[in-house]
Amino acid sequence: MHRDLASHGLGQATGLQIVRDIGDVEIWVALAVWALTFAAMLPRVVATMRRAPAP
Repeated sequence: MHRDLASHGLGQATGLQIVRDIGDVEIWVALAVWALTFAAMLPRVVATMRRAPAP
């Protein structure tokens, strides 16, 4: 996984492991929130596509 998050980079530059660890966790939290949002949006998208009249 790409590790160019600000927290991860700052932790590497300063040698502070805790800051690097925060950056590592931060990317997984962001991915989980994105996936939940996408999953919650899908039923609405499908319903809208089913209602759309065919040209």
